[in-house]
Amino acid sequence: MNFFQKATAGIVVGIVLGMGFYGYKVSHPPTRSFAPFVGVTRIKVFDTQGNATVINDPSRIASICTFVNRYANQWGGTGDLFGVPLPGVKADFSAGPVFLGHFGVGANFFETQRDGDFASHSASASEVSTFYRLVGGAKL
Repeated sequence: MNFFQKATAGIVVGIVLGMGFYGYKVSHPPTRSFAPFVGVTRIKVFDTQGNATVINDPSRIASICTFVNRYANQWGGTGDLFGVPLPGVKADFSAGPVFLGHFGVGANFFETQRDGDFASHSASASEVSTFYRLVGGAKL
C-alpha cells in the first residue's frame, strides 16, 4: 500500500469512528442533575416581550420552587445535538442579591441555567400550563 492509500484508509477509518461516536452521543445524550433552588426570596419572570414581573410573596415563591425543584434530574446539557433551546418565558431565581439561576419554558420544553451551564428537559403541555399558572399567567 502506498502513502496515498494509507492516508485515505486512515481518513475513512477516522470518519467511520467519528460517525459511530456521533451516533452514540445522539442516542445517549448527556444528562445532569441540579441542586434544588433553596433560600429563594425573589423570582423575576420575563414574558416573550421582555416585560418583567417580580414575585416577592413567600407562599408563591414556595409553590414555584416546589414545582421547579421536581425537575432537578435528567437535564440534557449543552453537548446535546442541537444545543439548548431558548425559552419564551423565563424566571430568574434570587436569594437576596445573589442570582441562583433561571428556569424557562417553551412550547414543549423546560430550560434552566445553573452552575454555569444551560440545560433543557422535555415537558408536556400540562406541565407547561402549570408553570404558566404558577408564575401568573405569562404565556409564549
